[in-house]
Amino acid sequence: MTAKIPNNLDELFRSVEDIAKDFKDKDFPENVTIVLDVDAPTPRVWSATFKNNGVEWRDGGGDAADGDKDARRVKVSLKEDTLMGIATGKKSPTWAFMTGKVKIDGDSDLLKLLTKILPKF
Repeated sequence: MTAKIPNNLDELFRSVEDIAKDFKDKDFPENVTIVLDVDAPTPRVWSATFKNNGVEWRDGGGDAADGDKDARRVKVSLKEDTLMGIATGKKSPTWAFMTGKVKIDGDSDLLKLLTKILPKF
């Protein structure tokens, strides 16, 4: 599915929320959470928790696997312009990581799951 290129974080995450509502992938691992901590004029935190063959998307942080000691997590911290550049294809995720624009805390192998629910521009 091709989405309209977002102009800001709210538009980007509305696109992700729309994709997440309809997302089903039986090959996904269960109880995996990806947290995006975005440094913006108004800092924002979002999380995507993969469970029950779907994705639960939360604006404001937290995750549906809270309290589950077996849950796997990764936290990605980055600035708004870096996230928007990656999401719109103007910046490479590899470049962002290698230059220190993206900080990862947790299981970095889980990041490939995020590409499944990001909009395609």
